[in-house]
Amino acid sequence: MHLALKPKESSAARLIASKCLDAPSSRIMRNTTPLLKSVCAVHSSALAFKDVCKTVPEVRFVIDEMSLASFFHMSARRTTDLQKTAATNNLDVRRFPQSFEVRWVEFSARLLETVLGSWRVLMAYADSGSGNDFSKFHKYLTYRDNITLICFLADLLFTLTNLQKTTE
Repeated sequence: MHLALKPKESSAARLIASKCLDAPSSRIMRNTTPLLKSVCAVHSSALAFKDVCKTVPEVRFVIDEMSLASFFHMSARRTTDLQKTAATNNLDVRRFPQSFEVRWVEFSARLLETVLGSWRVLMAYADSGSGNDFSKFHKYLTYRDNITLICFLADLLFTLTNLQKTTE
């Protein structure tokens, strides 16, 4: 391959340019058909959901800012009160998942499943008076559009989690 060099370039520059053009990677790219690029479906779906969490404010609020998991994990008293409320009202309460950055889709799916599965206990907890600092969550969880969004996201994340498990 011929390079058009400027007159002021030294012979060292010509040598470097010829070596770069003669590098093994350059020869492979010139002499072979283009390589197939494979993309990991698990990684791509996780990145897609991460982007959704960043760009859609409602989703970001449901997953990040609502932080019901950390609300109960940060206080043994709150967790105990929630369990007592469940026992008093003869309801089941699910354990909130711990947040792990690596499995963001799986964590988010489990969080929403827990919120939906423990919704009655959460409402009873708010009504019992022991959940005074729970008021911002109570207000959010009693609005119908928010529950619809949580249900939609739970379905979406269920599908993504199953996709990731079958393609791993």
